[in-house]
Amino acid sequence: ARSAQVKVELEPGALVVVALMDSAKAPRRLALVKGLAQGGSHVLLHLPEEGRQAAVRTSNIKMRLPSPPDAAKWSIEGLQGLEKQSRELSDSVSDEQLKAFWSEAQGGPLPPGEASERHPFAVPLARVATSLFQAEGALELFAGLTAVSRVPELFQPTNSGAILLFPTPREPPAPAKPQVDESGDAGGAEERLKKMLASVSERRFAARARLRLLEQLGIDGITLQGPTRVELEKVWGPVDLSWDPVEDAKFIGGMENVALGAAQGYTLHKETQELLGHFLASTTPANVKVFANQAAMDMLVRLRVWRSDENLHLRRSPRDLEVPPEATVEAERLIRSPPVDLLKPLRVSMKSPALAIDNRVDASDVDDAVAIEVLADGREWLHVHVADVSQWVTHNSLLDRFARDRSSSIYLPELVAPMLPVCLATKALSLFEGIPRDAMTFSALIDADGAVSDYRIFASTLENPRQITYQKVDDFLDAKDAGGYENAKKVNVGGQGSALVRLWELAKRRTAYRFGRNAFDITLPRSNVRLLPSIAADGSKGTPELLIRKSEDASSRSRLLVMECMLVAGEIAARYAAERKLPFIFRCQVPAAKVPPMKIDDPEAESVVRNYQQVLLARAAVSMPVPSAHSGLGLPQYAQVTSPIRRYSDLVLHRVLKDAVSGLPATYSAHHIRNMMPQISQRAASIQRLQRSSERFWVLEHIRRQLAAPGARPEGVVLEATILRVNRVLSKASGTITFNVNILLNDLGHIDAVRGLTFNPGVGTRVKASVTSVNPHSGVLDLVILPR
Repeated sequence: ARSAQVKVELEPGALVVVALMDSAKAPRRLALVKGLAQGGSHVLLHLPEEGRQAAVRTSNIKMRLPSPPDAAKWSIEGLQGLEKQSRELSDSVSDEQLKAFWSEAQGGPLPPGEASERHPFAVPLARVATSLFQAEGALELFAGLTAVSRVPELFQPTNSGAILLFPTPREPPAPAKPQVDESGDAGGAEERLKKMLASVSERRFAARARLRLLEQLGIDGITLQGPTRVELEKVWGPVDLSWDPVEDAKFIGGMENVALGAAQGYTLHKETQELLGHFLASTTPANVKVFANQAAMDMLVRLRVWRSDENLHLRRSPRDLEVPPEATVEAERLIRSPPVDLLKPLRVSMKSPALAIDNRVDASDVDDAVAIEVLADGREWLHVHVADVSQWVTHNSLLDRFARDRSSSIYLPELVAPMLPVCLATKALSLFEGIPRDAMTFSALIDADGAVSDYRIFASTLENPRQITYQKVDDFLDAKDAGGYENAKKVNVGGQGSALVRLWELAKRRTAYRFGRNAFDITLPRSNVRLLPSIAADGSKGTPELLIRKSEDASSRSRLLVMECMLVAGEIAARYAAERKLPFIFRCQVPAAKVPPMKIDDPEAESVVRNYQQVLLARAAVSMPVPSAHSGLGLPQYAQVTSPIRRYSDLVLHRVLKDAVSGLPATYSAHHIRNMMPQISQRAASIQRLQRSSERFWVLEHIRRQLAAPGARPEGVVLEATILRVNRVLSKASGTITFNVNILLNDLGHIDAVRGLTFNPGVGTRVKASVTSVNPHSGVLDLVILPR
């Protein structure tokens, strides 16, 4: 029976996760099934990373992974590098992100026979992959399995594909302490000289750092263990406290690596290790356990190498967020000498005003503008004009390689890292008011019921772009509702009031059309984090001021108007590509059950609770090389094409579309697109994790500052919150019931978890949450829900 089961589940070409040894701690590997061996008791596997075959017992096969998106079975060639890519993807997830996922994941029913008091919760591996990487292909599933296996105090993978969650963290193994390098003579006069010079450099660094620490700790009345200033200066004489940019850099870098946890057991040299030990002993009470990474960070803050609010997520990011000088030079060269426009004879001159609606009129990356054209019979053409970036950034050019590597613009509270040099975006690409720009235009004839009855995609020249803010559009529409069109004329929208009214009515029809096809709303509050720079008394950068509030405009009418127009462009681009079988990147989402209306008296609370629970039910949208429905949007096919200044995949699709509409040779084959998609998806997921982690860090830093502020209330920080979800937990040993909840901090737009409540606060209830402790760097926020 077992042999027959294996034949069904493990036919040749199946991709599996295997343990090559019988030990429970044996590492998991990827392997390709070649066939059965030894009468069906063993499976013959090909190990792609090692290029060899192995036969293992069927019990060593832990799970099967899905087939590739474009084939029924895996091939040896298709697996080359997959395990390495998967492990690199896993390494990009920090332990703090895994802990945050553990806090949020309340799990579903356990697989049969796996329920226990130690593991009351479980989540499918697919949810781990979509939460961490926004996809659930073989690459992401194995990366998710590898990532959770790294934190055994929180997760326990099972052979069924479920990931068991411990209700409270187990005691983790003590992290390896930084090792002192006491290696002996490397041999040879040159090596001995290098070692001696390095030792002298490190002693100078340690002396400089110790004197700085003595100065800083003395302010707080702390005596640093070890040599005093007098004893140091007897040996070294007067020491220059300014950092030497060459001599000290590697020792500071080593300390930073320890603080970031970049390498467990990272080797620190003798003097630096001793200094860290003395600092730890001087600043930490005997009954408090502090690991090396926290001590190293505290020391860097005291040395003024780091600020106390250093965003470690940003420092851990492997990406260089600066635009390299050669990219800027190339962009400036293009501005001085624009490339030849191969589509100039085909461009259609669009003379009617088109509205570029954005946060600010001085935005530097304005990708799109919209216009409406009314036919004699009353039907309406919607025109979505998108900046023609591909005319300037040609395939495989220096700027294209830079944009491909960055994948998208990165928006963080501290900075914006553009995908393309700002000078190019502002001087040649963005749709600024009154400046003619070349564009790709996506035009759709919209019926009375909101359906697209006809469409065109063509190269254009936008002669009359107009800029307007979201706020101005909302003010105009609100004024019209309050006092009619005459009243709305008091709001200056540049004479575009009639167009705005028609665009809003069209957007409402489109929304009704999509929701009539089972689209669902997953709009959730977000934290709007702003950092205002400050200058310290000595002229250096001071601690930035933090402004955090819930973003109120996610569902404003102006944003809904723009969103519906962009969705039309994405729908017709995907339709055009599907009808012509073009190599394309489609965005797809499988159907999900819709959360019904809830019996919650507060309409605002009911909406956010329902949307939150809809997010939990829905599967993440994924990129596919073949068209398929996007159930969340209620569209038969969809692609992202409206942000080529800030998203590389949009730029790629513009090239595909331009080749098709102009008859030029195709830039990409289907093979190129398929090979490009995993890299684009991985980098997009990495950027999204960085943005979310940074946002959470600054929200927690904001709360920490409130707790530490002079004159803080005796009861601490108390926040208004809404209960989004309640999970009931029964202890089999004691029979007691506790409740784990997910809550929205209303004023901050931040969602977090509270565990172990002794009462059920009720879904949709507004409560007060008291902050008991917060550590922005470890991502810990401890809250207590106050009884009503």
